[in-house]
Amino acid sequence: MLSLALTLSLLADLGPLPMRETSRVLAETRRSLGFKISRKMVELHLKHAMRKGLAEVATVDGEPCYRVTEAGREFLRKTLGERKPVAFEPPV
Repeated sequence: MLSLALTLSLLADLGPLPMRETSRVLAETRRSLGFKISRKMVELHLKHAMRKGLAEVATVDGEPCYRVTEAGREFLRKTLGERKPVAFEPPV
């Protein structure tokens, strides 16, 4: 549950990410923070979050992107508590 929360938290901080790059960017960002995780596990987190209504696919600038829903933000508040967004640059 905490691992899913961390993945959603990063997605919320980074904003909507293009679907084709999301798992790579989130996995590399988590690894840079010291967490061992594969792209496949991040993809499973995203699928689980979408089934639970915590994330959705939206079109941003004509490209499908993953983004955290309001239910996902509430899940993060309950799981992680109130927090300020993390300011960092995602790996390229």
